[in-house]
Amino acid sequence: MAEKVTISVQKGLGDVADFLREKGYSVCVMGDCKKKADINIVEIHDSDWEEISSAQCRLDGDQEVLVINAAKYSKDEILKLVENNMCKKPESWIKMEL
Repeated sequence: MAEKVTISVQKGLGDVADFLREKGYSVCVMGDCKKKADINIVEIHDSDWEEISSAQCRLDGDQEVLVINAAKYSKDEILKLVENNMCKKPESWIKMEL
């Protein structure tokens, strides 16, 4: 079963959005999401120019968000990145911060 996260997908990446929905994830199109996304999936072909790596954590207010450049990955590779969200802190870290 898919983890309860909201994934925002750039317009034009409908095949990725459909694939993730089939896997049980809540997916919305960027700009149309009803709440903040935990993961953003974009497609940038010239990542050096845009200063974004293939997958990285970025701050969105007080929330750390995984940003995935779909131009660098297959749908199965994107799914693995989503499943192993490197920006999510383990439960033990959260308890230590309280």
